[in-house]
Amino acid sequence: MHVVRELHPPYKFGHVNDGILRSRYPTASALPFLSQRGVKTVVFLSPEVPSKSFVVAARNSGMTMELVGIQTYTTAVEWRVVSPECTKRALSIAADPDRQPVLLCCATGVHVTGAVVACLRKTQGWNTVALLNEYRSYASGKPRDFVERFIHTFDPDILALPMWQHAACPLDSSTDTDTPPQYRQYELVSSRDQYTKKILVEEGDD
Repeated sequence: MHVVRELHPPYKFGHVNDGILRSRYPTASALPFLSQRGVKTVVFLSPEVPSKSFVVAARNSGMTMELVGIQTYTTAVEWRVVSPECTKRALSIAADPDRQPVLLCCATGVHVTGAVVACLRKTQGWNTVALLNEYRSYASGKPRDFVERFIHTFDPDILALPMWQHAACPLDSSTDTDTPPQYRQYELVSSRDQYTKKILVEEGDD
C-alpha cells in the first residue's frame, strides 16, 4: 500500500545559502520535514527555551542542538537579544561544513534570525538595500529599528568566513527573471511531499 506522508515546515522557513536554512523555533511536527532536508544542526538564536518535545525528538534523530541565544544573552547587550557575540558564534557554526545543513532559528523567525542572516550577507558583499530587503520581506511590514541599526553598524571583519566572500548580491543583476533562492519562503507542504514556495521580493526604500 502506498503511504502518502505530509510534511510540515516550521513557520518562516526559508533557504539562506547552500547548507544553511532559517525558520522560527520549530516544533516536533516539523521534524520529519527537517529530517527530509538533512538538517544536522539546529542553532537557537533567542534567549527563549525551545520546545522540549522538539529538542528530545531531534536529538533522538541525530540532530545537534546549539543554544547560542541563551549562552550569549546578557542584560547588558546594547541591541537587546541581538549581539555581535551571538552573531559571530552562530555563523561560525553555520560555516562548518561538517555541521551542515544548519538551521538558524529564533522565537519569531524574523528579527534575530534576520539580523544574523543580514550580517552573513555583509560578508558576501551584498549592498544595504538588498540585505535590508531580505530582512523586511520576512518582517511582514513590521521591521524593528533596533535590528536595522544593528545590521547597519555590524562590522563583518570580526568574522572569518572566506567561503562566503564571493557570493553574488541578487540586486546586482539588471533583470529579475530568476528570483534569487535567498528570497524563497516556504509556506506549506503538499500531500505529495512537495512544498509550495512564496516568493517575497521587495523594492528597497533605503
